[in-house]
Amino acid sequence: MSDIDSYLAAYARLSNEERERGVRLIRAYNDAVFEAHPTNAGEIRPPLLFNWDEIKRLVEEYRADRLSNIGPAMERYLSLLDRGDRWPHLE
Repeated sequence: MSDIDSYLAAYARLSNEERERGVRLIRAYNDAVFEAHPTNAGEIRPPLLFNWDEIKRLVEEYRADRLSNIGPAMERYLSLLDRGDRWPHLE
């Protein structure tokens, strides 16, 4: 429980801008995960997440304009990363 408390305290210390940017990036990431790994109606399973190597590769291909079959949610997520948005650093 103390880990959760420390993360919440670190989150509270972030500026409003950092919190908003973090929330925007998290929502874009979740949308991209669900877009890339859709579930059938009524199916309950944890979504397949992207690993950091996969994200790095996707950003590089996005920058080089080599992604031909990209959904709008993934494009939004990659554009946020490309413009410099980062996950909040919580210590």
